[in-house]
Formats: sequence, structure tokens, C-alpha cells
Amino acid sequence: LVHIEDMLKAYYPVLYLTTFEYDRTKQKLRGVVKSLNKNFQFYTDFVRVATKLIQEYNLDIETHLIVYPPDDLSLIEQLQGLNMSISMNTEVFDPVLFEKYCPGKAIIAGQEHTFNALKKAVDVLGKGKVYSILVGGLEPLDSLKIGLEKLESLGVTPVINVFHPDPGTPLENHPAPQAETIVEMGKMLQEVFERNPHMKPFYTMCGRNSLDTEAYLHLF
Repeated sequence: LVHIEDMLKAYYPVLYLTTFEYDRTKQKLRGVVKSLNKNFQFYTDFVRVATKLIQEYNLDIETHLIVYPPDDLSLIEQLQGLNMSISMNTEVFDPVLFEKYCPGKAIIAGQEHTFNALKKAVDVLGKGKVYSILVGGLEPLDSLKIGLEKLESLGVTPVINVFHPDPGTPLENHPAPQAETIVEMGKMLQEVFERNPHMKPFYTMCGRNSLDTEAYLHLF
């Protein structure tokens, strides 16, 4: 863990100044390795060191980990006691459409494995600390609503990211959801927040194509 700590220490003075000026700083790490356990272990080690340094430097920075679940779900127990939240993303709830739009995830471990990992994470970190994204616009609203309720039943805070067809991607010709549909998505998510006062947005005021801040603020 020493090299991770050295790397983070090199960045934290900069993070402190940025946080002081702009009131918030979001850092995202991306990339995976073939072994799901090694991948999860790397990011767990990183978060452990990051939370230690945040406390050491007395910084007001939230720690969010977005990661794919490990094969061995007992590895999630290493997050016990850390001041952090985690997101393991469902993407699409409808099982047929999940295989269509998330073929990699379907082959690697399957949809049910993500649900089991989310439940385990709630057991370890508690409600309000575990999140999962559903992409609004890739499945019918009825299916999306069931997906929101499924995550809610697990104690997971759902997030809706609105699909946008980026040029040069496999879904560049997939239609973006209409404004009326986006409003209906927001209303469904807002109802989840209303039923669960402990839930809050994953990134407050920093959602880009996410609807969770607006739903949390009852803007729908």
C-alpha cells in the first residue's frame, strides 16, 4: 500500500487548494483488470489509503467508489468501518435487455451476482451508503420502475442516468428519451427518495445526466 499512499500524498495538497476554492472536488479512477477479485482489491486498498489521508489532512471530501463486484463477495467485508459509499451498477433491469446492452457483464458474472453484491455491501456499510445506476431510456418505464423498487428493497439507493447517444459508440443511433419520459423517470425516482429519508444523491449537485439530485430536491 506504500506506493498508493505516496501517489495520493503527492496529489492531496492540490486537492486541498481546489476544495477550498470550489467547495468540492470529484476524483474518478477508471479501468479494470481481468481478475475481478484483484480488481476489487486494488480499489479497496486505494480507498482505504484515501480515507486515511483525507482524515490526516482534515479535508472535507466525500469518498465514492464505483467498481464491479468481486467474484468473492466476502472481499466486500474489507470496507467495514470506512467512511465511504460504493456504487455497483445494474445498468438495465430487464434481464433480456440486460444481456443485449451489457453483454460483458452478462458473461462475466451475470445480473444476479450484482444484486447479491449490492445486498452484501448494504450489510457491510449500511443503508444510504450503497448505490446502483440504472440507465433511463434503454428499457420501458414499467421495467425501470420495477428495477428501482428492486434496488430499494435491497436497501440500495438507485440512481437514474439518462441515456444519451454518443457519436461513434454502438448505440449512437439509439433514440434518446423524450423530455416527457425523462420527467416520468424523475417522478419515479423522487417517490423512492420520499419513501426513504436516509437516501441522498451519490454526487450532490454534480450529476451530469443523472436525475438523483433533482429527484432528491422534489423538483419533479
